[in-house]
Amino acid sequence: MTIHKAERLAGGMNRTAEGLHLNGAEKFQQVGSENIAVYSFAKITFENLTSFDIDVLDNPVMQAITVIVNEYVSMLPEWMINEAFLQGALEFPDPVDEGMLLKAMRKGVVTAITSEEAKQVVSALNNGASRFIGKQIGKKLTAAIASAIAVSITKKIIRNHRHDLMQVRRKLVEARKASRQAKGGLGSGLQILLSAQGLLNHAAKASRSLQSSCPTVWKVMRNQLHGTDMVYFFVQDVLQEYVDRLSLLQNNPEAFMESMKALIESKKTKEIFFP
Repeated sequence: MTIHKAERLAGGMNRTAEGLHLNGAEKFQQVGSENIAVYSFAKITFENLTSFDIDVLDNPVMQAITVIVNEYVSMLPEWMINEAFLQGALEFPDPVDEGMLLKAMRKGVVTAITSEEAKQVVSALNNGASRFIGKQIGKKLTAAIASAIAVSITKKIIRNHRHDLMQVRRKLVEARKASRQAKGGLGSGLQILLSAQGLLNHAAKASRSLQSSCPTVWKVMRNQLHGTDMVYFFVQDVLQEYVDRLSLLQNNPEAFMESMKALIESKKTKEIFFP
């Protein structure tokens, strides 16, 4: 048995003990909730996780990235987004993908905008009007602008980390093959759950960390996106700076604004969106 397998087994034994109520009622309730979330995830979206490529919004990994980036960008004040356009800090190599933005809306990954607003913003961004987007469209469509920016940032993050994310997906495909051998149904879901107890230990820790840092995002991922918080640990390192900034913005907005102003004044505005 390798050290890695031994660590996973130890994690699995610890979670099994918690699940059997051996480590106290509080732990039992918490792990029970996480196990339900994972079972729901396995039943509803596990197939999407392994069937769709990482850069497709049907894949929960991409949903996790998009929802966190969108929450961060949507919290930025309008003047900061305008300044980023004026400094040329938000130039993307590819046009803003209207289809992807509309799909993100349908999936509930981005909210608070309408299809018409999305189309207006995408048209303006893709037709050379981005330097004046704030003046031309105004405050009404700020949320749509933020969502369009978030979708483009997500595409760039996935492009930059595609190799690592694809390795994750390959491991999950192996897990899917194992689940199919259980011939579907409840047995399939339980096999996924039990065989991944060590993995679940890591997933739960990351989920709890996200819940503490960004409870709003965590609730969306746990409830609206069917337990997507349990795959956050796959992209935790990639998104940690976004999560840290969101936490700072929520807990100490003055300190957050000072740090962002410093980036703008030093002509490092791009680092606001690509930390």
